Amino acid sequence: MKITVICHEIPLPPNHGGRVDMWRRLLAFARLGVQLQIISWSYEPPEETIIREIQQTAPSFINIPIKRQLGYRLRRLPNILQGSLYAALRWPEKTLRREIVAAVQEFNPDCLWLDGFHGGLLACYLEERLGVPFFYRSQNIEHVYLDKLRKSSRGLRSWLVLAAGRFRLRAFEKKLIETSLCVYDISLDDMAFWQRSCKGDIRWLPPLLDWNGLCLRENHPGIFECDVLFLGNLNTENNIFALRWFLEEVVPQLLRTLPQCRIWVAGSKPVPQVRAMCERVKEVSLLVDPEDAVALLRSSRVLVNPAQRCSGVNLKSLDMLAACRPVVSTSQGVTGLPREVKELFFINDSPEAFAKAILGLLENGAWHPPDIWWLSGQFGLARIESLVSEMRERLAVWRHCQ
Repeated sequence: MKITVICHEIPLPPNHGGRVDMWRRLLAFARLGVQLQIISWSYEPPEETIIREIQQTAPSFINIPIKRQLGYRLRRLPNILQGSLYAALRWPEKTLRREIVAAVQEFNPDCLWLDGFHGGLLACYLEERLGVPFFYRSQNIEHVYLDKLRKSSRGLRSWLVLAAGRFRLRAFEKKLIETSLCVYDISLDDMAFWQRSCKGDIRWLPPLLDWNGLCLRENHPGIFECDVLFLGNLNTENNIFALRWFLEEVVPQLLRTLPQCRIWVAGSKPVPQVRAMCERVKEVSLLVDPEDAVALLRSSRVLVNPAQRCSGVNLKSLDMLAACRPVVSTSQGVTGLPREVKELFFINDSPEAFAKAILGLLENGAWHPPDIWWLSGQFGLARIESLVSEMRERLAVWRHCQ
């Protein structure tokens, strides 16, 4: 089977949930013998090491530059009427479109896989020009997600960009869902939303765990370097908002009972605001760009996900669970997951209950680790094997109907 994958951004390095979701699935496709061609976008040219690593999985790799120049953006404004701001910014120039069409023709894929709505204009164009159907990976109810971000934005520029991105987005998402051969949604909740709103074939495809190692390490080292760990990127609005809630509302209650509690905040690219919040609490240590996130997760007594505004699926919740450590999360942190998976978390939404759950785990450790083999069955390679089989069946039906 041959698939041209249209990634909404370059999938490496996998330093946030969207990239992680794409890259793990690409690796799984390749491991199952699927031949891949990847088309992606980036603001900065990828480093040669990144290109080489991607080409080990997909020898045919096309990365399209997004430019910040005003002229580049003005030329694409009319495309907002067909899609959205984010899709319009990814519309290639005419000459580049010809090159992309030629490259896809030469690769001769059985289908396209659209990962995220951002490349939707190109997916629809290739489908029309080449007669190749596409499957759509929906990672979010994007127009709802942008509304949430807009409400929490702190500057006028950010608000205006998000408002522009929201323009016509719901209609574009609906078009992609109803045009695609099948939609594979990351979230059960989002899947139900779209099934009520659209006519497309919409199914659930959960994100993958790091089946190369994370969920297969049964033996815990038994050495705890910290008591409570928050791990995630330290520069997005959602994570900053969640971290502020945790540090200002939850941590003081922890320290009143356990003044020696060791609390770590770890992640990439901390903005000055995050650094300042961590510096205000002497019991909090900030770890920037940890080399081994898996080891960090497994060497922490309690993991926390204080997410306040989420949609789709919060992938780090699953990775925390797979590290075989107890996880205290808000209900937002486990949104979109099946009930039997949610039951493996300690879910609390008020600062008092959140702190109490952490203290209970630190003081008596009463919890039962999840069955990692069951987890790997739910969120591992078997899911992609089933996906490939489904795609073959759908393509066979589609060809028969042509």
